[in-house]
Amino acid sequence: MSLKEIIQHILGEAEREKTRILQEAEKEAQRIIQEAQAKADLAFREFIHQQEKEIERKQRKILSEVSLEAKKDLARLKEKLVLEVFIEIKELLKKKEIKKEVIYPERVVIEDQNPAVYLKEIYQEYLPQLAKILFG
Repeated sequence: MSLKEIIQHILGEAEREKTRILQEAEKEAQRIIQEAQAKADLAFREFIHQQEKEIERKQRKILSEVSLEAKKDLARLKEKLVLEVFIEIKELLKKKEIKKEVIYPERVVIEDQNPAVYLKEIYQEYLPQLAKILFG
């Protein structure tokens, strides 16, 4: 073999080796890119999942707070309604003459009764029933 043939053979081997190295480098680069893409996709899905959980937690918290406020508002409204009913009853009682029968050993006397006393009696008697109806 001549020197020229040896050089050509060496150059051919070098070119093939260069091609092989470039192909391996290309494959390795593609593998690294795919691996990085898979990791990025996983990280993105985990991030989205965490954000969704956080959003759900915040929604539950907001709904809970709103529900509690609504219940408080309803309780205040019911309490106001009960008081308005008793105020209306008091006004009606002021317009009527309320009589009570007082029994003594020797006789029975019909006397005027103070509307406030009567209202207090019915308030104590009916408030638990009203509360049960309104507040369960």
